[in-house]
Amino acid sequence: MGSRHANADEVGTGAVTIGVDLGGTKVEAAVVTSSGEIVGGSRRATGAERGPEGVMATLTACVLDGCLPELSDPVAAVGIGVAGQVDPAAGTVLHAPNLRWDDFPLQARLRERLNMPVFVLNDVQAATYGEWTHGVGQGVDDLVTLFVGTGVGGGVISGGQLLRGCSGSGG
Repeated sequence: MGSRHANADEVGTGAVTIGVDLGGTKVEAAVVTSSGEIVGGSRRATGAERGPEGVMATLTACVLDGCLPELSDPVAAVGIGVAGQVDPAAGTVLHAPNLRWDDFPLQARLRERLNMPVFVLNDVQAATYGEWTHGVGQGVDDLVTLFVGTGVGGGVISGGQLLRGCSGSGG
């Protein structure tokens, strides 16, 4: 399919999204239906030692080569969860220690490469939102999550809203 993406009329009528977990050691992408079902995916080593351009190459390959070839449905958007502090409005990674990134415009750069809508969020906030919309948090207005991995992170849904905080690090 190349970089086919959904237009406004197609979203919700068979369009899928691609969710990407960008960590210090792995990039894992999942093709997700509007009901939250995972129907495909790809996983690759991040290659953080190659710097931002090397990681961008891995991200691009993970999505374009690892996810798109098997799709018959259009892609509505790509969402990326990054282990680090993110300005979600700009899609800029403010600080990601595992990637050794500071002030990297991930959303803009990946939109150019993929030619489709891209959204960037802190990885734990993204996971919290996913649990709220399609997991154990469905139907509740308040949810707190705690994730333990290379570091420890948390996410909060309060009053039916994902809390991001003034600097994008809420939770």
